Amino acid sequence: MKEKEAIPQIKYIISVMKRKKNQEIWRRYACLLEAEGLCCLEGRREDCLADRSILDRAESKCTADDTLVLTDDDYVALCCEHEGIVCIGYCPPETQDLYFPHVRMVFESFEGMERQTLEQFFRRRKGLPVWIAATARLCVRESLPGDFEMLRLMEQEAGWRFDVTETEEKYLSYLKYAYSFYGYGYWTVSLRETGEIVGWCGFTEWVPEKTDPAFLYMKMDNPVVRQEQPELELGYLVSEKHRRKGIALEMCRMVLAYGFETLDAGRIRVRIESSNHASLRLAEKLGFVNEPV
Repeated sequence: MKEKEAIPQIKYIISVMKRKKNQEIWRRYACLLEAEGLCCLEGRREDCLADRSILDRAESKCTADDTLVLTDDDYVALCCEHEGIVCIGYCPPETQDLYFPHVRMVFESFEGMERQTLEQFFRRRKGLPVWIAATARLCVRESLPGDFEMLRLMEQEAGWRFDVTETEEKYLSYLKYAYSFYGYGYWTVSLRETGEIVGWCGFTEWVPEKTDPAFLYMKMDNPVVRQEQPELELGYLVSEKHRRKGIALEMCRMVLAYGFETLDAGRIRVRIESSNHASLRLAEKLGFVNEPV
């Protein structure tokens, strides 16, 4: 199956606010999202109270597949959960009596809210992978539960394993929480034409530790000087079948660009076994330089 283009999924945002003040605040930000191509509507809390769907609107064609609801009322959030509608809570800091057990994201402010953030949350809640980057040949996307066996096979071919794939249960927990919490992780790399998985590539947080003489440590600094930005560690793996085709170089270049441009990493590091000459040559081609230890 071919990989799908990362087309936008949200067409409508419906705000269903219990407090009039919150609705007025939202209206000031809705126009910004409408400028990005989203249709912002106002729903009625009374529809939920009358056991009517908040998507039952004559003036639109909203469906659970293209609509996100924003609310300051957990009863509305519960109704959305029952109807399979993606919902985000709104709870400003001065509000003390709101609690949202039925949503996975809560905004305290709409300041800086972007369509991309909403799209990513929406896709994850719908079980769709977020696309990270793509070339004519490859796509890098968030991993899915069905990728597990292929990722394990690639690790067995390489003779080692990522911590997050120690068990399938641990892997599924990683998918559920890591991407949304950190905004990054290890991502599946596949051929765009066929969808075949060819690699795994991404980041973990760099944690300083005692150096191991069996490894070489290399670094790459962000070309744009940024103070006190996070440091990430790059990891990558290519299936045995697809090695020596330039795939490792291509996917790592995409991921490094994402790390510097989207994640604003100040520095990206790699640690490579001294005996792994192919990986060392790859790191040098990517622009990593040795770091004295």
